[in-house]
Amino acid sequence: MSNTLAITGLNSFVGTHVAVFRPWVERGKLDVVAVGDHTKDDLSALLAGTTAVVHLSQPPPRPDAPSYEAFIGPALGGVRNLIAQAAHVPSIEAVSVISSGAAVVDIAQAMSDPAAFTKNMFTEDSWAPPSDAELAALDSADPVTAHLWYAGTKAAVERAAHAAAAEHGTAFALSTVCPPIVYGPAINVADAAAAPRGISDALMCAAVAGKDAPLPPHWSSFYVDARPRRCRFLAAAPKPVDWHVITDLLRKVRPQYAQCYPAADGPGVLEKVGAAKYDSTKSVRELGITYRPLEDTFADAVDYFAAIGKIHAKAE
Repeated sequence: MSNTLAITGLNSFVGTHVAVFRPWVERGKLDVVAVGDHTKDDLSALLAGTTAVVHLSQPPPRPDAPSYEAFIGPALGGVRNLIAQAAHVPSIEAVSVISSGAAVVDIAQAMSDPAAFTKNMFTEDSWAPPSDAELAALDSADPVTAHLWYAGTKAAVERAAHAAAAEHGTAFALSTVCPPIVYGPAINVADAAAAPRGISDALMCAAVAGKDAPLPPHWSSFYVDARPRRCRFLAAAPKPVDWHVITDLLRKVRPQYAQCYPAADGPGVLEKVGAAKYDSTKSVRELGITYRPLEDTFADAVDYFAAIGKIHAKAE
């Protein structure tokens, strides 16, 4: 039996990399299935005959959501619908739900007490602490609320996936992946005029926004590269980084685009505060994941932007 992978969220930052990892496009092996409302529509055209599913179709944060229920609803509905329908496809052997490091870390502590946050060691047993009741009680007008709702959504989607699998008595293996921030070439940004649609591609675009632009916001001191190595899905960075480290590195490895990198002013996050720790030893031990060097991740990202004409080398 041949292996066929179903990918939801094909046009996302990570989804695009999953689709082009193997030469499916060149061989005519990539089919696109349009789904209207992923929380309730029939997915049989997508799932029929597949052996594995990578679920990436989760809506980005909605700062304008009037309530936690409205914020979380599409993501919960999507994963429940997927698991329920996949349960009736006997060929499916595995489903991976791509979550986020936000489901693991204490974002409230990271924002209110960064020094204390850096003392944490996060593992697969860690969960973002606010309960659904606590999240629902937050003021939607508070700018911090959207960040906490985002973390709560990621944790809730994981729990909902496992609950749905138990409810439907699924035979396939279910796994969740919780990467920190994801970097790499923004190949879902198709041309120089295209606007980013998600967090990762927005950060990559901000990294080449020009020397007068501010540094991109610091969301995480750890990252994963969106591109697989050795046929694995994600490879984690072994050392913490911030945008001071990244832009300094870019000036060394791609100096011809120096005018495109935001200028760092003062000490960076790592120098001022430090970084929490992520235990990724199990992924290395059991999955054989290898680390992609930081310079490869960002040099390749800059090269992609140059190839589509988003940035240009400085004239000699």
